[in-house]
Amino acid sequence: MAESSLTLGFPELKQAVGFFLGKGTTIGDWSAAEESEIEDIVQTGYRQVLYPPAIVEDIVGYEWSFLRPTTTLDIEADDGDYDLPDDFGRLVGRFHYEPDEHRTSIAIVSLAAILDMRSHSDQNSAPAWAAIRYKSADGTDSGRQEVLFYPEPDAD
Repeated sequence: MAESSLTLGFPELKQAVGFFLGKGTTIGDWSAAEESEIEDIVQTGYRQVLYPPAIVEDIVGYEWSFLRPTTTLDIEADDGDYDLPDDFGRLVGRFHYEPDEHRTSIAIVSLAAILDMRSHSDQNSAPAWAAIRYKSADGTDSGRQEVLFYPEPDAD
């Protein structure tokens, strides 16, 4: 299969910026300072595409789906608290069971709600609610997060 004609590599982006700045499209004709300036402009544009700045106050631009990795969290019976991966940033949406489980997804609620439910009942069944919190840290790590489920799982 042929490469898409819409594909642009780093050199083509540099050439386009060089042309826009009036420095031509031949990279070899640019001074080291011009090439460094053009590379900085391309990198800044790339970062703005991946992580768009706020449009109005807290409203950010488009969030790319390929920047939202997914993973699997294995749960075990009688254990309701789990460390999240080191690179976990935030959860977009809900936790979901495997498709063959045929269960409703796990709603994210406040930590206070989970602690309140746990204080009233210690039932075990398929978790329906979860809360995410930062684990206590001594400042030497990046601040791991954990998830607390309710009810505690009754099966792996």
